[in-house]
Amino acid sequence: MIRNTLALFAALILCGNILAQHPIENFGNIERIVMPTVDNAALQAKELARRNRQEVPEFATNLPVQITPFTHGSWEVLPDGKSLWRIQIYSKDAVSLNFGFGRYDMPKSARMFLYNIDQSDVKGPFTANDNEKHGEFWSPIIKGDEVVIEVEVDTRERVQVNLELNNVNHAFGGQFLLQNCHLDVICGLADNYPEVEKYRDIIQSVSMYTIAGTRICTGFLVNNVRQDCTPYYLTAQHCGVTAGSAASLVSYWNFEHGTCREISTTENGLSGDGSLDDFNSGASLLAEYETSDMQLLLLDDPVSETANAYFAGWDRSRNMPSSTICIHHPDSEEKRISFDDDPAYLGTWEDDDLEVANGNHIIVPDWDLGSTEGGSSGSPLFNQDGLVIGQLHGGAASCNNDDYDSFGWFNTSWEGGGTDATSLKNWLDPDGLDIEVLEGKWNRACGQAIIPASYVVNACANTDAIIELAIGDASSESLNLSIEGLPEGIIAEFSKNPVNTGDNVQLLIRNMDEIAGQTLILDLISEDTNARFITLLRLNVFPDENLTPTLIEPINNNTSVIDMPRLRWEAQQEGTT
Repeated sequence: MIRNTLALFAALILCGNILAQHPIENFGNIERIVMPTVDNAALQAKELARRNRQEVPEFATNLPVQITPFTHGSWEVLPDGKSLWRIQIYSKDAVSLNFGFGRYDMPKSARMFLYNIDQSDVKGPFTANDNEKHGEFWSPIIKGDEVVIEVEVDTRERVQVNLELNNVNHAFGGQFLLQNCHLDVICGLADNYPEVEKYRDIIQSVSMYTIAGTRICTGFLVNNVRQDCTPYYLTAQHCGVTAGSAASLVSYWNFEHGTCREISTTENGLSGDGSLDDFNSGASLLAEYETSDMQLLLLDDPVSETANAYFAGWDRSRNMPSSTICIHHPDSEEKRISFDDDPAYLGTWEDDDLEVANGNHIIVPDWDLGSTEGGSSGSPLFNQDGLVIGQLHGGAASCNNDDYDSFGWFNTSWEGGGTDATSLKNWLDPDGLDIEVLEGKWNRACGQAIIPASYVVNACANTDAIIELAIGDASSESLNLSIEGLPEGIIAEFSKNPVNTGDNVQLLIRNMDEIAGQTLILDLISEDTNARFITLLRLNVFPDENLTPTLIEPINNNTSVIDMPRLRWEAQQEGTT
């Protein structure tokens, strides 16, 4: 489920939204559920101790309930014949509330809104498009201690509303971000931080996320070799997402402060004005590897266009970076960026900051600008080229020292444990192109215009390679095709060029004798006036050895052989089939 609530709400107001149609004049007519009293001060003290132990931050406590539209709340029939259900949830002194629905299966006509009493924070509409196979729905955060849940539905479909609220999460507040060395990602050249400008793209790959409405970590979008913007989301295993809790993940995009707060000021260490209105709800667990603290998730839905999201590229080689960048949400606050201008080195989680030649973590010796804190866990470490090389496991770094941080190494996570459930490789390179370095990609350029029948093509040098291509739904315009990566003298021809969405095209590659025995990674390019789309293709060119297979069954020149003999040949070393 994806949303940009502010933009959506503005549009709905213009069109006449459900709230404008059904203003609440008397809240006394709506059933009000009062939650058990929560001791905010005690929870804040407990949380401060947790954060001092560098545990995953918690910002809310769970209050279990069992509420459905047919056991609680108030129904009414509207003048247009539709039915409207409402319920108020009150949890005294909550800074915010969020909700976990253990059952969410809505009919086509249903629309659900969540809003606080003064309607200053409105989330929705949530519809049948938010139905998922796992059957759950976890809401974003709504400010305040009292929230109305509202469902409008065609009366004939009222009995099909399958909704059960099981979790009310009460945010207990408190100011935990006491350090003031963190650099807001909005800072830049005008604020005397020119080093940030180079990394505007990768900043957009990172988000804060909540788990089960109570815990907080950092994660990021990661590109895959097909570059089709599959919403792969990478984070740290120790953040605690499980196969059972992945559906509760809510990822918040562009949670950033609006101005550049000067380092070492009181304001720098305070909560900012960031918005939580652009979010994705729900995910599934794909892979995890404890050795490198890696966890790969798949978001339930594509990332919203309004997020202006970026799928981070990566470098899985063994090359150590000359400098590093970390983008993160320290202590669940607005997004920050940290820099180390020194080379990183290999180590392990168990050996702290010691250098270990065959290590599985990358050690950042100390941060020259900014730092990390609890809540930064899972954040990406980028090399000097802006490519992911790991995710934050932990360390001793803080604003008060020049100590280290330890990141699970992307190279180790690539092969992981060798299975789909324990490695990145089979997800991020499903066709086996064996790419070591992959650039990132903007969400707005997600169209994969060229889709090959196979991403890996085997061809003999003395024949022409014929590659079948389909043109995906990437542009409303005609697209011009080209290819990059072929040596001079090799001829490549498209059967049709330019092309349109839905076309089928053949790519013919000739004169491959000079590249016999080579493997090439080719860029298949399609572009219109607004965008350029790249699809990677692996071409294996095998030499022509004029090999003659040796018949081993039945024996050559044998007589009296049955009419349908079993034929077997001895395989040749250079043969592929």
